[in-house]
Amino acid sequence: MTYLGELRVNWRFLTAATLGLGFGYGITSYLNNIFTPHLLSAFGWTKAQMSIVGSVLILGVISMPIAGRLADIFGTRRMAMIGVISTPLFFVGFSTMTGNFSHYVWLSVAQVLVAGMTTTMIVYSRLIATEFKATRGIAVAIAASAPPALGAVLAPLLSNFIDA
Repeated sequence: MTYLGELRVNWRFLTAATLGLGFGYGITSYLNNIFTPHLLSAFGWTKAQMSIVGSVLILGVISMPIAGRLADIFGTRRMAMIGVISTPLFFVGFSTMTGNFSHYVWLSVAQVLVAGMTTTMIVYSRLIATEFKATRGIAVAIAASAPPALGAVLAPLLSNFIDA
């Protein structure tokens, strides 16, 4: 099989990994930057409180090896399905907040532990690694570029929408 032929044959796997990463946990860093100033002003939270939420990301160090092991046991599809279902539910949860800061912290913790474990490269790179041989590098690069590419497009659009 030729180099481009492998990409052509496995395009569905690459598309799934790219979309999964693009709309998964990786996009939250771009979205959080849009919402944070509005949360501070709407709820009267301090920047110091928001830094506590930033420290929640350290849970990723603990959860990522667990996510890799769970992907080995249950497979990429099941792990990704959990993430695809849970990610929008976390945003619905964030939209129902009434100003209770602990609600925000606990939702952030749950988001890191569930969506962060199931919609990141830990799960989707496994899909690419099993389906691609000669084009594995470019396939990983294409999939990994999805969150920043979508963030570059969606962040200004959402920012203008929120400001309006």
